[in-house]
Amino acid sequence: MEFIVPYLRHTNQHWQQAKIPDRRTKTRNAMAQQEFADATKAHAAAFAGKCKMLESLAKSDPGMLKSKTSDGETPAHHAAAAGQGQVLVFLGNFDVALLTAVDNDGWNPAHACAFYGHLE
Repeated sequence: MEFIVPYLRHTNQHWQQAKIPDRRTKTRNAMAQQEFADATKAHAAAFAGKCKMLESLAKSDPGMLKSKTSDGETPAHHAAAAGQGQVLVFLGNFDVALLTAVDNDGWNPAHACAFYGHLE
């Protein structure tokens, strides 16, 4: 865990200096209010920090936790953008590949954490 925080700080500085796609400049509240036509219940639960709902989905439809939006974002990306650390731990225990999955912009959940200022 000790190596993650310096990495995230470095990544955050890098992405703040880089040209950020327009969709990344939305605030957390704007992102929460926007309706994602292709987002699943897992994306919404991850963003809201509802681990119990994700556990239920993992039992009933495990593939939903690996689903991607048209932007290539997994529920882990949404949890990271909202700073839902417990959800990220749950998703990592479910399938560690979710924590390294990249979206259409090449971002993994750690990039979203850093960009939205969730460095802990």
